[in-house]
Amino acid sequence: MDKNQLVVSEKLGQTRLQSLRDAAFVGAVTASTALIPSVSNAAELDLTAVTGELAGVKTAYLAIIAVLVVLIGIGIGWVWFKKSAK
Repeated sequence: MDKNQLVVSEKLGQTRLQSLRDAAFVGAVTASTALIPSVSNAAELDLTAVTGELAGVKTAYLAIIAVLVVLIGIGIGWVWFKKSAK
């Protein structure tokens, strides 16, 4: 073989991306098959306890957003104060 000759070899087997795509497809099919029986029982579920929990989550979420808005307001005020003090 000459020094300047290019050798191209074919890679056998699957690439990692192909393996991940195949695994994701198998997982999606398995999950959808597992969900089909649970959908038929959805009318029999009692979700009254869950609605109370969701109300608590909503309150906590709004409190976190309010705190973030106040902190951002304080930061903007501080920057404005520093600029006007110069």
